[in-house]
Amino acid sequence: MATEIVSRDLIMYYIYALIDPRTETVYYIGQTINLTARVYTHKSCGRKAHYKSYPVYQHTNEILKAGLQPIVVTVDSVEPYHREIVLRLEECWRIEML
Repeated sequence: MATEIVSRDLIMYYIYALIDPRTETVYYIGQTINLTARVYTHKSCGRKAHYKSYPVYQHTNEILKAGLQPIVVTVDSVEPYHREIVLRLEECWRIEML
């Protein structure tokens, strides 16, 4: 069976915001190619000792302990994959929303 190779030029990158549902404020801007997996990481890694000191995981843990879920909003996307553009857009959204 042949392995399918996906060109980096076909990858869609998403820039997303995590929003605290208690205050409706943005507390994190990030970028990923797999939003579902990334959100799962935000929710699960905060319980691991290595990540507990990261502010984003601390904030997410507070939301989860309150019985709520962070709101995830895709604020931009880039296709095809252009790493430099993605990083610049992510920084622009941080400045705009944070």
